[in-house]
Amino acid sequence: MWWWCISIKSTANQTAWSVGLAIIIFLAFSITGQADIIETLIMPGKVVAAHKKYESECARCHKKLGTKGDSKLCLSCHKHVATDVRNRRGFHGKAPGVRTGECRTCHTEHIGRQGDIVKFAPQSFNHQNADFHLTGAHQQVSCNACHKAKLKYRDASTQCLQCHRKKNPHGDNLKKIEKKSQSCVACHTTANWQEIRFKHKTTGYKLTGRHKNIICQACHKNDRFHDTVKTCYGCHQINDVHKGGQGKKCQDCHNPSAWKKIAFNHDKKTKFPLRGKHRQESCQSCHKGDPKKEKLKTTCVSCHRQDDVHTTRFGSKCDKCHSEKRWDKNRFSHSKDTKFPLKGRHADQKCLACHKGNIYKDKLKTQCYACHQFDDAHDGKQGRECNQCHSETGWSQNVVFEHDATPFPLMGLHAVTPCEGCHLNTKYQSTKRECLACHKSKDIHKGTMGKKCQLCHTPNAWGIWVFNHDTQTDFKLSGKHRKISCDKCHYKPLGTMKSIIDGCSSCHSGDDVHHGQFGANCQRCHTTENFQDLKDFH
Repeated sequence: MWWWCISIKSTANQTAWSVGLAIIIFLAFSITGQADIIETLIMPGKVVAAHKKYESECARCHKKLGTKGDSKLCLSCHKHVATDVRNRRGFHGKAPGVRTGECRTCHTEHIGRQGDIVKFAPQSFNHQNADFHLTGAHQQVSCNACHKAKLKYRDASTQCLQCHRKKNPHGDNLKKIEKKSQSCVACHTTANWQEIRFKHKTTGYKLTGRHKNIICQACHKNDRFHDTVKTCYGCHQINDVHKGGQGKKCQDCHNPSAWKKIAFNHDKKTKFPLRGKHRQESCQSCHKGDPKKEKLKTTCVSCHRQDDVHTTRFGSKCDKCHSEKRWDKNRFSHSKDTKFPLKGRHADQKCLACHKGNIYKDKLKTQCYACHQFDDAHDGKQGRECNQCHSETGWSQNVVFEHDATPFPLMGLHAVTPCEGCHLNTKYQSTKRECLACHKSKDIHKGTMGKKCQLCHTPNAWGIWVFNHDTQTDFKLSGKHRKISCDKCHYKPLGTMKSIIDGCSSCHSGDDVHHGQFGANCQRCHTTENFQDLKDFH
């Protein structure tokens, strides 16, 4: 086999022959178990100083010549790098391609004792590939400010206090902060050390209202952040105007928006909702002592007894009439809450005008006469149903009596005549209904036409006639009879004038030029138009 290989290489140049010979020798030593010796003989150069003691142990870093997987051997020694790769942290665990690539891609060995196997350039290093990203003011800081000499870059601490301990303003309280495992970044930013970004709600005490605008030192004296009191009374005891009388649970009434603004919901948290002027009163006006110990009565008279102008006659249920808006304004609806609605002048009267005694014990009658008996100008002659004529608008105003329902209905001028025009006194039932009872002085007939004036006259006007002599008597008026006045014929009382129908001579006997020779039936020859005119008798 060797000779066959030599015969092939004899036609090649010297370099190719040397390589072939080396391969043949390597195969020979591999067969005989002397691989380490041959690997040392063909080593391309010396290893770096850090790997010097392993230079003769090729198998520590290399598998069989020409095979892949050497990186596993590297990581078996560089355990901190292996941990970074496994946990995907640090440069070797985060940088693209580093975690999955071969170590020799970046770290070239056999370059001599003084060779730089790391080839690290701090100025061009992308810190984003490390566990500590450079943000804010850190971007302007030089590398050696954090990475001290003779220390590995990975050994630089990522804890703020390792660099900033001297600038720590918290003094001895810093130990408690470290003990609570709270890093500086919980409050500070990398942009500016003085810039605070702490979210107070993470402490279980959320800042609301006025608390948002006060400085940290107002509550955290001497930078004491732990064991800070969280109760209102712990900070605001000096502001307690109640001097402890209202207890220590300030939040039951006050809120962080304003100390003087009361947040206690009296409507929901008590059985006495505040309405009207009660909302404007101070707590102390009712609660003289500790409200948790002193239980106040909720009845009106318990506070307003001195304001009771009724002197207890109206009982203790003040809210039936009064409201919280105004003590002097009555909200009791007599119309809705009783069977006697107040109308007209009744609505303007004070309660005491009718309710002389105890309002719950003394039951008042609702009839008009019960209160207005002394105002009855009729002396009881008109009965006790005052509302048939009078109304609540005024005892003597707007009288609404329906006269048409009486035997004497009002018509014509009677309808517009005031009551006192006929009723000379308040005893209305004694008033006579005959026309002459009122109009006797105006009777131009002097009684000759009798007392039944309505037979001729109407209530519309005294001078309007409705009597029809033609239909209502046996003597029709014709000719000149129509133009003469009644008293020309009726010169005697009406009852004695019935004989007039016996003949013309009853009235015209003095005008008879015949002296009775032609009898009393003058109408046989004469007409009513003119006594001188004669009928065509023949």
